[in-house]
Amino acid sequence: MLDFLAVRPGLTFANQPISGMGAGILFSLSDLADALGMEMIWGEATASSARFYEKVLEMRPVKDLFIIRRDMMRDIAQRYFARQKRRLAKAGEKEQIP
Repeated sequence: MLDFLAVRPGLTFANQPISGMGAGILFSLSDLADALGMEMIWGEATASSARFYEKVLEMRPVKDLFIIRRDMMRDIAQRYFARQKRRLAKAGEKEQIP
């Protein structure tokens, strides 16, 4: 069961924006479902979380019930890993700047 995730813009830690937590949770849940051989995950969006799911799942419109099938679970993993690689590369570039 996927409860809900929402975006809270402007949240920071040590003056740095916090982002990617919801996508990371969704990736982890998808990875677990795939490892357990589950064919789908169903979720229920709220008015405040629907846009997040539309963005992360690349699915429109998300109104209430949505289903993540096995192929989408794999897509989520690929996009998540690609995003993390870009973020790590960007962080590495910042560290190298004198």
